Amino acid sequence: MQAQKALLERVIAKSADRANRLTADLQLAQQQDSQVSQRQQQLQAESAVLQTDKLDAERKLRALQMQVEQLQKQTEAGLAPVSMTPSR
Repeated sequence: MQAQKALLERVIAKSADRANRLTADLQLAQQQDSQVSQRQQQLQAESAVLQTDKLDAERKLRALQMQVEQLQKQTEAGLAPVSMTPSR
């Protein structure tokens, strides 16, 4: 009876130890999952900012391209653009 009791106590202790390790592993996995989720949200926000910046830069580029086209048309039509050099 004593031997059986000691064996059961060892089995219970091993089970409790395993349960504690599994609980710690689960907590670590949940913490890592939370960190990954936060990082994903941060990256999505940064991506949205970059997308806005890209669209703004594309608009500015189109405006500059239109200005260049207008200057080219003026030059081709013989209307030289006004010089920015100071007169003497």
